[in-house]
Amino acid sequence: MEADVTVRVVVEAEKQVCNLELMQENPPLIILGGKGFIGRRLLSALHGRELYSIDLVDKTEGLENWPEHLRGQRVILLNVSRRAVLLNYLPRLWPEIVLLNEVYPEPDDGCLQKLLQLGVSAYHVVGVAGEAYPPFPRAYQGGIPACSARLTPEMRVLVKKLV
Repeated sequence: MEADVTVRVVVEAEKQVCNLELMQENPPLIILGGKGFIGRRLLSALHGRELYSIDLVDKTEGLENWPEHLRGQRVILLNVSRRAVLLNYLPRLWPEIVLLNEVYPEPDDGCLQKLLQLGVSAYHVVGVAGEAYPPFPRAYQGGIPACSARLTPEMRVLVKKLV
């Protein structure tokens, strides 16, 4: 099932980003879109971790659930929400946050510029190594989106640094 592959890819991508950013193992995770199709499955797969589910269906667009007590700490912000939802949360971010985006398309240049100004590192889940014809654009080059991949032992997850 495509959701299982996507969850597996995102979990592996989060481990890769932690290594790339020299973060502690299993840092706190803020999941944008935590009540969605993929978000619910991620919360289940990551059970036992320090997790914060943020979703637009929550009151005040999820802002009242924002884990402000983590401010200043190194955390991963997993974006599995919808296009452009990340923009709603930019004022809440701090430099120690590391964004891992799984949403298609990846954040546009304006959003990336704002993340850069905030000092937030940002990565995009390309998907899995593979070829497509025609090739996928921009941050998906060199890979196949997770929703189009099959779960195999040889599956190699690709992550691209955006800022």
